[in-house]
Amino acid sequence: MKKILLLISCLIISVATAFAATGQLNAYAYGASYAYDPETQTFAVNWSMQAEASAVRIVAVDAQGNKYVLKQYGKTPADAYSSTFSIWDAVDAVPTNEDLRVEIEVKTASRNGHEVIGRISSCSLIPYSIDVDDNPYSKCFGLVYITHMNSTGGRGIQVLDQWLADKGLKKDPKVSFGSDWFYSSRGVPHMVRVMPDGTGRLLVSSSSRDQETHLWLLESKLDANNIPLLDEWKPVITSTQWKSSSWTNHTAYASGDKIANASIDIRENGENWDILLLAASFNGSTGEHSAGQAYSGVYRVAKSSSDLTGGVYIPYTAPVVSNNHYDDHPYIGDEYMGSTLNATANFDKYGGVFYNAHNEEETREPNGPALIHRTANAEFVKYTDGEYFKRKNLATKGVRFNQDFSKIAIAQGNNMTNELRIYDVSQSDGNSHPVLTNGVSVDLIDGSKKAFVHDIAWDYAQNIYVTVRNSSSPNGLYVVATNLGDKAISTPVGGQPFQVVCPTDQSYTITLDQQGGTGTLTGAGTYASCTKVTVTAKPDNQYKFIKWTENGNEVSKSPTYTFRATKKRTLTAVFEPAVYHNITWWNLFEDGEDITSSSLDHTRNARLWYLFMPYYNAKNGNASDR
Repeated sequence: MKKILLLISCLIISVATAFAATGQLNAYAYGASYAYDPETQTFAVNWSMQAEASAVRIVAVDAQGNKYVLKQYGKTPADAYSSTFSIWDAVDAVPTNEDLRVEIEVKTASRNGHEVIGRISSCSLIPYSIDVDDNPYSKCFGLVYITHMNSTGGRGIQVLDQWLADKGLKKDPKVSFGSDWFYSSRGVPHMVRVMPDGTGRLLVSSSSRDQETHLWLLESKLDANNIPLLDEWKPVITSTQWKSSSWTNHTAYASGDKIANASIDIRENGENWDILLLAASFNGSTGEHSAGQAYSGVYRVAKSSSDLTGGVYIPYTAPVVSNNHYDDHPYIGDEYMGSTLNATANFDKYGGVFYNAHNEEETREPNGPALIHRTANAEFVKYTDGEYFKRKNLATKGVRFNQDFSKIAIAQGNNMTNELRIYDVSQSDGNSHPVLTNGVSVDLIDGSKKAFVHDIAWDYAQNIYVTVRNSSSPNGLYVVATNLGDKAISTPVGGQPFQVVCPTDQSYTITLDQQGGTGTLTGAGTYASCTKVTVTAKPDNQYKFIKWTENGNEVSKSPTYTFRATKKRTLTAVFEPAVYHNITWWNLFEDGEDITSSSLDHTRNARLWYLFMPYYNAKNGNASDR
């Protein structure tokens, strides 16, 4: 395996610092590609890793999911790699004449539980939402996107590469927003979500001080360093559409000085995309959250719509809320609280929704639930886990499943906690509520400091990213590496499937020759294409085996060499003389008795004195250097 130097250009901006790691990320392969030459049956595989691996395997996978190891390596540092090898030198025998695809399996050393392994801190930026492109077929696989909403430090989308190196804050796109630009003093970015179709496009929700909520589609053209430019913004939902009767009766307080907010998520639904939308207006003058001012639903649009326009809005029916109290079925949404704006909502595996139920004051259901699940058919359930989902002054602020919906990470969002909780998840169908088990808590920062958790994302290797606004330390991004145990992270390598082709009507002659000595050679003959061939070389007396060669090039050091018949071959067994030293016995004694003429028994425990005996042969009295 050849290691290639991977140059990471880190464009650190004045408001942010580099990733300060205290531990290892879970590793995965990215930027992987392969080339296969069917004439020579040779592979060339390239990949990079953003963290150290305890083991790496390149495997071929058949249509039934069976895996065949091509090459394997032990401990492998984070870097870029290239490996070239013959398919016939693979660790496992690879099936012939059937489609195979390539994967790279990466293992990270086991941990003692989940651990916070580092953070990126910023005093000027306010990190809000975060997402990771976890589609291995995407041109932006592994990139991290963070929205920032502080007009002082900068409003926009920060891009981090797979190593969490800062690639800059993308802002001021040239998209008209009334008389202002999108990121002018009135524009605030909210949620960012990566389109799951492998295109690298982003969905971003935004709002302005007039409390109109919008949804944007960002095309991901890449610069010379393969970092998205994020300069092509297309409106999906405009203010006119959002306020029209065809959507909802979304009205805002004209006198309010706070902004509307939006949380989004996206999932595939057959030939459509379902985009979850949350919107809520808030009266900053009175501090009241009015009944009828929170809206949520699904924007359903055909996948064939390249710009995601032309869809239909399917509103959720919001439960009745009176006197500013949250009952058992609160709004799917939240009011403005402590500059954290809106909480996260997340689709489950079948189209149901997890969302928060905010309890800001004791007068507002202080013992009410902090986490609600709505099934796809609009049945609600509230979650409790001891006191974790049942606390006054707290609101669940991050709810996010991992890629295969087997785990969920949940955080509390007010400044009374710094806790992240991770659960195993099981769910039978769309009419059922997910079952959360084996909850494990992780403290994001020092226990004496509290934080506003904004959003959560998982990457392909089950690392968790949490955006945090701290009340007693800098804002930032916290990274939690989950314990994978013995699980390997397998990344499919893009490209067409390959076949090891062996013509059934072809045969090849294997000829054996010898050089430098004599011996017995076996295995010569004519073999059908791809038949396994084993040749052996046994040297005659006075000779020893050195190697097998072909056209003067060494192919094996073992006297037994196995390969498949893929071409006519002439193999040469190379011998050389074995050196023997004949010596004359002078005297051989045992406990003072001359036993020179006696026969020697190898099983006797004797003390022997003799001359000129590097090694001795008890049978013929010869010694050799072998």
